[in-house]
Amino acid sequence: MVRITGGKLKGRMILSSDTIGLRPTTSFFREWIFNVLNNHTDIDQVNLLDLFSGTGIVSFEFISRGAVRSTCVEKNRDLCSMIKKSTVALDVNNVDVICSDCLTYIGNLKRTGKFGFNTVFIDAPYQDTEITEKIVSEILSMSDTAPEDLMIIAEYSKSGRLEIPHGHEIVRSKITGSTKMDIIGRKLD
Repeated sequence: MVRITGGKLKGRMILSSDTIGLRPTTSFFREWIFNVLNNHTDIDQVNLLDLFSGTGIVSFEFISRGAVRSTCVEKNRDLCSMIKKSTVALDVNNVDVICSDCLTYIGNLKRTGKFGFNTVFIDAPYQDTEITEKIVSEILSMSDTAPEDLMIIAEYSKSGRLEIPHGHEIVRSKITGSTKMDIIGRKLD
């Protein structure tokens, strides 16, 4: 079980799993995300895309704190089922669960030209920083359909490094233990 740390669902628990490679985002980093985002966006206006959702804890934190909607994308069917069970247990109806490969999902969004998310959270397997970089690049290449205030939060191994495409920048970055987290936004002129 993983505990929600803030908002109207604070203290409530969601399901977790002993799935190999699953590492829910720590409460330390979840708190840090909201401390940073509160200075850059209105959480109650957030439409979140949660990639590599795992337990869905990041989505539930955003919903608990007032986000409009969250879409969890996770390819592991057992984890998708677990997230759905957590939505029922919490009586949350604004979390969508899509059981899909994240790159495939982003490719489909790109093909349709419909990118309605203003916040994206990416927590790909740590050993694959390249996939995080590829997803960041793919999302930022849709800048003509993405909202102006798009923020991307990338969690990855501290030994990795993301190349940020022109016109965007790392707004804030934090390293703790083996984890690095970057918040990426449009470069302000």
